[in-house]
Amino acid sequence: MEQPPSDDTAGEAAAPTAADLTDEEKAVLAIASRRWKHSGVMESHVYDTLGWSMTRFFQVLNELLDRPETYAYDPVNVARLRRLRDLRQGVRSGRPSG
Repeated sequence: MEQPPSDDTAGEAAAPTAADLTDEEKAVLAIASRRWKHSGVMESHVYDTLGWSMTRFFQVLNELLDRPETYAYDPVNVARLRRLRDLRQGVRSGRPSG
C-alpha cells in the first residue's frame, strides 16, 4: 500500500535542477553561450546540430532563459544571456539603455 507524503514535503515542489533539462535544451544553451564571430557560422551550426531555423532557435532559447532549472544548470551564462536579451528588447522598444 502506498504511503502518503511526509509532512515536511507535503505541498512543496521540488527545487528545479539541471537534470530537468533535455540534452537538446542543453545544446541550445551551449550554442547560445559561445561567442560567435560571424552570425552565419552560428546559423550553420544551429541547422547542422539541431536542424532548426534561427527563428526556432531563439524561440526555444528565450523560453529556456525564463525557466529556473536553466539557471540552476548554468547560472553565469543564463544571467549573461538574459542581460543581452533585455538590452536588445530595450533597443527595439526605444527605451534608453543602462
